[in-house]
Amino acid sequence: MNLSSNDNIPELKAEFNRIEAEFPRRAAEIAYVLARLYRDVGKRELSEKYARKSVELFEQVGINTLEDAAAIYTVLADVCLPSYIHQDVVRKAFPEFRL
Repeated sequence: MNLSSNDNIPELKAEFNRIEAEFPRRAAEIAYVLARLYRDVGKRELSEKYARKSVELFEQVGINTLEDAAAIYTVLADVCLPSYIHQDVVRKAFPEFRL
């Protein structure tokens, strides 16, 4: 998946919905990106929704090692993901939501 701008939010959401059940780890990263994109365009409710979903998915899959936390995506829709990502990274990125 090669998304390069905020104009691709609908495509990114569709990818999230398509893979959430089968690939929750990948979906957690996509949810993080969606939360960032929505925050950037001022859509607080949608940003919070996807930040919470990201935390839920990371908790569901269980991140216990550095290998588990290594990001699958490096850049998605012009958002650089942290090298290591898990539920606490998401919480720190969105302190306004008290996740």
